[in-house]
Amino acid sequence: MQFLFDNIVASIVGAVILLMMVATHHRNQLASAEATSYYMLQQQVLDFTSTVQRDMQNVSSVENLTEDTTGGEGYVGSFSFRAQTSPTDTTKRLVTYRRKEAGSRYRKGEGNVTFYQIERLVEGNVTGGSIGTLTDWAVQVLNEEGNPASTAGDAKQIRVALAAASPVDVDAREGVTIRDTRWQSTFRPRMLRDSSL
Repeated sequence: MQFLFDNIVASIVGAVILLMMVATHHRNQLASAEATSYYMLQQQVLDFTSTVQRDMQNVSSVENLTEDTTGGEGYVGSFSFRAQTSPTDTTKRLVTYRRKEAGSRYRKGEGNVTFYQIERLVEGNVTGGSIGTLTDWAVQVLNEEGNPASTAGDAKQIRVALAAASPVDVDAREGVTIRDTRWQSTFRPRMLRDSSL
């Protein structure tokens, strides 16, 4: 009887230890997936924002003072300006950042969240774009004091802000602490400031 009791207790202790090991392994896998998802998000946002930074530093004139939200042909809004797009060519080309809907996802506590993708066009040809999970995109032209510009002639600064969600749906798993990333910058393009001199 004692032998049987010892074997039952040993089996229970072994099963508990095995379950603890499986649970620990599962949590480590989730943490690894979350870290990989966040890294993918950061890398894709960094790639896009480096293009935005290069474009905004070379703006010579703006076509509109905020994002034009009249839409058309499957896109929600656009922002256009003239800029030098190549370091070896001084030609000012029309650059447009066009926002279009890229889907939606249910997020706990927020409901359905619409995702956007930004396409970069130079002279009407698509030359790049953002990750397809942007949740916010705002462009605003400012005057010298940092207030919204009233005319294109008053434009001296451009503020760009975006927020992006993870490309992998990590909301269904426990332990998610970072759901999205945000980026904002205000640019003072030299050619835009010098255009009024």
